[in-house]
Amino acid sequence: MPALTAATTTQRERILHARLGPLCLRLAAPAVAVTVLHGINLLVDMVWAGHLLDTDAVAALSVVYSLNHLVFSVEALIAAGVAMVLSTVLGEGSSDAAARVYRATNVLCLALGLLLIALSYAWARDLLGAMGLHGRILRLGWQYFGLFVLGMPISLYAFASSSLLQGHGALGRMTAIWVAGIACNALVTPIMIEAGLGIRGAAIGTLAGQCVICIGNVACLRHHPGFSLSPLGAGQRMLRRVLAIGQSGFTLQLVYFVQAFLVFSTVARLGKTSDIAIMGASYRLVLLGVYLATGFSRALQPVLGMNVGARQWHRVRRAFAVFNIGALLVMLCYWLPLMAWPAFAFHLIVPDLALTAGQLADARVYFAILPLFPFLLSSLVWLQAVGLARWVTWLGLVRLLVLFVPAIVVLTWWFGLAGVYGALAWMDATLFVVVACVVLRHMPRKVPLVATKLPEHP
Repeated sequence: MPALTAATTTQRERILHARLGPLCLRLAAPAVAVTVLHGINLLVDMVWAGHLLDTDAVAALSVVYSLNHLVFSVEALIAAGVAMVLSTVLGEGSSDAAARVYRATNVLCLALGLLLIALSYAWARDLLGAMGLHGRILRLGWQYFGLFVLGMPISLYAFASSSLLQGHGALGRMTAIWVAGIACNALVTPIMIEAGLGIRGAAIGTLAGQCVICIGNVACLRHHPGFSLSPLGAGQRMLRRVLAIGQSGFTLQLVYFVQAFLVFSTVARLGKTSDIAIMGASYRLVLLGVYLATGFSRALQPVLGMNVGARQWHRVRRAFAVFNIGALLVMLCYWLPLMAWPAFAFHLIVPDLALTAGQLADARVYFAILPLFPFLLSSLVWLQAVGLARWVTWLGLVRLLVLFVPAIVVLTWWFGLAGVYGALAWMDATLFVVVACVVLRHMPRKVPLVATKLPEHP
């Protein structure tokens, strides 16, 4: 078995033995940065379209981004699986298994990327029409998405290879590479638009940024033993192991897509255009808080994975607690001002929007659940790390079908538009209780028993 490189060994030893407080700060800072940068990257094309094209282009991109949740589902399928499996096998000290993870990543990005291209050219134009695009706006949406989807294997590999760096614990390098990719997108997009390519220029800019991310990630990963760009030699058992964990991320992204569809269709039915704008702003304000919590959960992933691989159960539990406390403290710094001055936050997004006292109260109900997200997201990572990824899938389905759908039907019947905000708050507050029961049941006694049931290496 090839030895791990000195850099990999040093990072592995740090994650397995360093003090958890400083380790949390070291890993979480770049992880939070990269999640926020990812959110910024999604806005670059829309900003340039608004300045250099017209309102129709912005409307087209808005709906295309909703459709992209389906693409994000496939990205999550690959990324969540390879990050957790890689960190686990590194914790075990197995560079042979790590080599199979790299090859499994290549197989999945190529195969699923080609599948997405085929499905998109068969169905995406009709889906854009079903989501409300028509006439010139539909043509613009398809011009962007039809070109963007041709680079799908590259886009998938950009996210998957970033997750490989995350699995190594190299979150600082991952962040620097994403900065370079976003900068490339921001520079190339206006040049391509001004060159006469219109909205297609925005798609080219996005793909150029993804190419930069791929190149940067490969430049970092090639120094690790067993790294390869070949799709051959992954092994069926390794592919099954990656997909067994990744399917939980896939399901969660699909749940978010359906949830957003239900929320905005209900608001459109019950309210006015201004109500849709208020819900959209509320979604973005909550999403920023979720990005903060997601950064800590991404930083926690390699720590849990490597320590599970090394069978250090006490450190697994302590890391879970330390990262939760750190994420909660950061979240409170965002949440307390948001709850105190929600009108100011709304005006930063939509300056001309006038909100009533009732609308601000509804928004506060939704914002109230933000402190729960650090525990919710870190718990999902913990369940994946200890071989309970199936719980993540079931919890995602319960969140949507059992908690949200009945709540939005009943509460909107009783309270009208305010019931949408109440249903969102009820869903995640109740899910918090359910997740806490699951984690507390397995954490004290069953972590070693569950973890030993992880699939064996071929």
